[in-house]
Amino acid sequence: MLREVEAAYCDMLGERHPRTLTARNNLANALFDSRSSVDAEEIYRTVLATQLEALGPSHPETLTTCQNLAAALSSGGSHEAARQVLSDVIAEYENMFKPDHPSLLRARYMLAAVQERQGYLDGALHSYVDVLHLQTAALGTAHPDTLSTRLSVSNVLLKLRYSSESRAEYERAILLAARATFPPVRR
Repeated sequence: MLREVEAAYCDMLGERHPRTLTARNNLANALFDSRSSVDAEEIYRTVLATQLEALGPSHPETLTTCQNLAAALSSGGSHEAARQVLSDVIAEYENMFKPDHPSLLRARYMLAAVQERQGYLDGALHSYVDVLHLQTAALGTAHPDTLSTRLSVSNVLLKLRYSSESRAEYERAILLAARATFPPVRR
């Protein structure tokens, strides 16, 4: 179905139209979600080439496609290539945004996840903790992104065999999520 939608946009609007590129990116996202990272990577690269030419390297849609490509690369085992793409995205975002901007924080989180997948656990832990501090200040302790990062910190601590610290972070994340979901009843 998504292939047909992408083809229709291409026929009606042309290869370089933003809606065609969005449809193509959605197709790649669906392929990635279905565990077809090689096919997704190919489409992300095609979309990215067009976006770089039409929109430039600093356009938000271009940077989103870069992040999607990095996820596909890492999923396919090309962690170093994913790290490079994410480092470039982070550099672009740092020129555009303050350190606590959600887009920059998401890219930094993704880079920490790639470090974790590569087995660079100390670096990943440091990166996750940096992101967690910024997210807590900017988004709050119960924001879904903050909670996800706290769980990632817990997971890396466990991998590093800091089980009591891992458990404390995990329990804190659960408590914060519960408080956000079920606020105290006032009587």
